[in-house]
Amino acid sequence: MKVITIGRHSGNDVVIDNDDKVSRHHLQIVQYDDGSYHLIDFNSTNGTYINGDRVSGEAVLGEGDFVRIGDTMLPWTTYFEPDFVSQAQAGVEETSSITKEAKEKNAMQEAQEAQPSSSNSFAILGFIFAFIISLLGLIFSIVGISKAKKLGGKGKGLAVVGLILSIIKIVAEVIIVYFVYFAAQSVF
Repeated sequence: MKVITIGRHSGNDVVIDNDDKVSRHHLQIVQYDDGSYHLIDFNSTNGTYINGDRVSGEAVLGEGDFVRIGDTMLPWTTYFEPDFVSQAQAGVEETSSITKEAKEKNAMQEAQEAQPSSSNSFAILGFIFAFIISLLGLIFSIVGISKAKKLGGKGKGLAVVGLILSIIKIVAEVIIVYFVYFAAQSVF
């Protein structure tokens, strides 16, 4: 079993002292004898993220996983290579927050996440189409009410019900569009 501690404090195996969002004792990564890796967040203030998802407590790591603490992407697999010497053992007090390779991977991942998927585009087109149909229903209801007035009130009740239903549907669609598209985008 091999344990690597990571944080701002100089007693950690990996010291990240140029990122204020990293806690003094932020996390540790354990490589067990069976070859599995486990990440343990030490209840850090700004959190630990694996592939963009916040981790609390312990989580299993796979070799292709991205680990980010604060603004720093960790090249964590390099910490378990035979020639790795911990900064605590070597007496090194400073480190680069992001290696060039990790920075490039992070930029590519962020660019992919920023692009809306085609399913989002189809969902938006569907909502726009339904919204237009609702507006047409609203217009026909208003026309129906005005014609009903000319006919002495016959059919006015049905036109009013159609008007109310159209308004409810439009409000519901606006709420759905907000939660499905805009709120989902803020999660990522």
